[in-house]
Amino acid sequence: MSVAMFFVATVCLSQNITGKVTDDTGSPLYGAKVMIGGSTQGGSSDQNGEFFVKCKKGTQRIVISYYGYEQYDEKQMVANGGLDLGTIALQPESEPTDSLHVLEKLSDRHTPTTHHTYNSNYVTERNIVREIPYLLEYTPSFVATSQGGLGIGFTNFRIRGMSSDAINVTLNGIQLTDPDSRQTLWHHLPDLASSINQISITRGAGSSTRGTYAYGASIDLTTESPSAKPYGDVSVMGGSFGTIKASISAGTGIMKNGFSIDLRMAKTISDGYIDRANSNQNAIMVSATWHGKRNSLNANIIYGKQKSNITMWGCPS
Repeated sequence: MSVAMFFVATVCLSQNITGKVTDDTGSPLYGAKVMIGGSTQGGSSDQNGEFFVKCKKGTQRIVISYYGYEQYDEKQMVANGGLDLGTIALQPESEPTDSLHVLEKLSDRHTPTTHHTYNSNYVTERNIVREIPYLLEYTPSFVATSQGGLGIGFTNFRIRGMSSDAINVTLNGIQLTDPDSRQTLWHHLPDLASSINQISITRGAGSSTRGTYAYGASIDLTTESPSAKPYGDVSVMGGSFGTIKASISAGTGIMKNGFSIDLRMAKTISDGYIDRANSNQNAIMVSATWHGKRNSLNANIIYGKQKSNITMWGCPS
């Protein structure tokens, strides 16, 4: 029985796929991973970039990957005698250029101010339906408040005891703080946190480029960079007091003409913890980017529509 099984295995994997893996300049890539799709058969390239993998005859999906380079993924017909792929030149992964925020001055560790910077991982972990003030509630000297009790709809915050009319908020360097009321109306931009890549908080008086309302603190929000690869995602989450959030996001990745389009839509409904604190929110964000060799041009459209009830009771007559 053992002889028969060995014979079958030898027949099934009797063909060789050979080739050489290089970068875009022709230099061999050592240790590139070569796999046969849908199986455990695989190998890696040697110091000369050369490889060989055993497989069975027929159409095979060949996947070659190397860190920092775009993946090779093609179906090839393997006939009797094997297949020589020749030289496979992997292209470096396209990395979207970071946004340049004119007039924005983010604090760093050399700036003589107290500040915190939160990256996308922090935002993603805490982005559970609620508005941005509740994502930051564990920041030192930060107090978040909510009219409905859940952090959805009408929300506000204080930093070091200073109310929000002494705190300047910007989005990609553009002021969000209303110049008349000096308030940041978070409920007018529902689910904004899903589009945020970084949040920087400076406590105390900020630099003059942050605006006249920055004498209490400053909050700088930066949106996500466009994705280099196509993607799609659907998310539904629910919680107490009739709270439900459904969202869908998709992106084209960087197309051959250098353009990329990212779209995100979300809907949030909640009855609220306090009586008459129900909220119905809709959010859309569209980002279009043109990627050049040394520069890029990005346009963001953020749209929010919401209806949040007021929980305050009127004075008795």
